[in-house]
Amino acid sequence: MARISDHQAAAAVTLRACVRLLLLIFPVLGFRSVFPQHPARAISLREGRLRPLSGSAHTDRTDGPDACTATENITLQSLRDTLCRMRADLLRTGARTTSGEGDDRNLSPDEYTREALMTARIPGLALSRTRLGPSTIPGAGRGLFASRDIAGGDVVTCYPGDALLYAPPAPPDDGHDEEEDGPDEIVVWAEHVHAPDRWDDDEVFDGNAETGRPLTDYAFEICGSYSVLALPALDADPAYSGHFSNDGAGHHAYDAGGAGAGVEEGIAAYVRESLGLSNAVHMPVEDCHVATVATRDIVAGEEIFVTYGPDYWLDHGNH
Repeated sequence: MARISDHQAAAAVTLRACVRLLLLIFPVLGFRSVFPQHPARAISLREGRLRPLSGSAHTDRTDGPDACTATENITLQSLRDTLCRMRADLLRTGARTTSGEGDDRNLSPDEYTREALMTARIPGLALSRTRLGPSTIPGAGRGLFASRDIAGGDVVTCYPGDALLYAPPAPPDDGHDEEEDGPDEIVVWAEHVHAPDRWDDDEVFDGNAETGRPLTDYAFEICGSYSVLALPALDADPAYSGHFSNDGAGHHAYDAGGAGAGVEEGIAAYVRESLGLSNAVHMPVEDCHVATVATRDIVAGEEIFVTYGPDYWLDHGNH
């Protein structure tokens, strides 16, 4: 994507209110559009007891003819039912309802259970409908592709929560500017992410040497308190590959309006093209998981595109 000039960047700030209105006319989207402050600390959850799904077998990523033999039973409703059952099981057994090491947030059992499900890669989730490959977008790196025909409304994959960004509740109003003085966000690592794979706080927010990108580039906001973070290195599970879906019009976010076009024209051109190319959307499920759902029929071999939203590209224009 072309860089934006300092003049365009300054003008973009004044367009935030207009962008918010634009977001109301198309279906997205929880991609975080601002970089948070550095958190006070990183914590991890205690090991829990998530049971494998009965009657389903986990399938590793493969492009072979049998890659999708066990996927027909996964629907958006069955995923909702599974999450509700798992939440009830965790609350009943007391698993994952207390804080992990270094966690003094004093959350309720229900809140810790919700975190457990947001960061879980559900064992035995037979959902093998995608594969990874070079994106059709020049310079975009890897992309996500359908490995079979997918009907509109079907679950394509899930967006993983390898870590969470947790925003503590704001303190009582004391007359200070909430945006300036609000509590820092905390990185909460999932139990399945081993210590060598965890990024330190500077890498989460500023980027690491390997990718050059911050982990917040792979953030999806579930609600005001939580965003899920997906690790690009964890790429072997087709049931959790939503973070590899690209925005088909992202590279046109500023240059689609033509040479000399202003920010307004670039945003309008981006919205039109992104809507036309997108075939899926990320959506929260039961406030504790994120599914990537087809918005129209997708044929095998087609790249999966979602819409990141104008705010994402306004913030990433110089990255």
